[in-house]
Amino acid sequence: GGGGVTDGAGGAGGAGGGVLIIECGGAFSVSSTFSCAGVNGSDTTAGANQAGGGGGGGGGGTIIVGYKTLTSDTGTYTVTKGTGGVGATKTANANGGAGGGGGGSDSTAATAGSNGQADKGGLGGDGAAGYSIRFVNNSFG
Repeated sequence: GGGGVTDGAGGAGGAGGGVLIIECGGAFSVSSTFSCAGVNGSDTTAGANQAGGGGGGGGGGTIIVGYKTLTSDTGTYTVTKGTGGVGATKTANANGGAGGGGGGSDSTAATAGSNGQADKGGLGGDGAAGYSIRFVNNSFG
């Protein structure tokens, strides 16, 4: 999550996308949508005197599909990153909290949150993108 200050809470960090593994021992045919997308970090609102930082975005997840044979694959596989939340704006000398760092994935690094400024909280960092893999699994008899 984003950095909080005395009276300005930081934004919540977004959840990571998770993992989906599909093993098909026969003919694979799909036209569905599968999502392991990261969730966006929360924006913040200013407190009476200070502004919290935005929450970091969640990392994109992983989708792995193994099959014996492929009949049709027109499916959509979503593993996008979550974006960082926006820190609140306040009057000068408000002491803004830093934005939260984005969540990483197992393939790429995330973006760091930015520092808070005198008049606003920092931006939350973006999460990292995930990936999907589809392959013939020759271990199926």
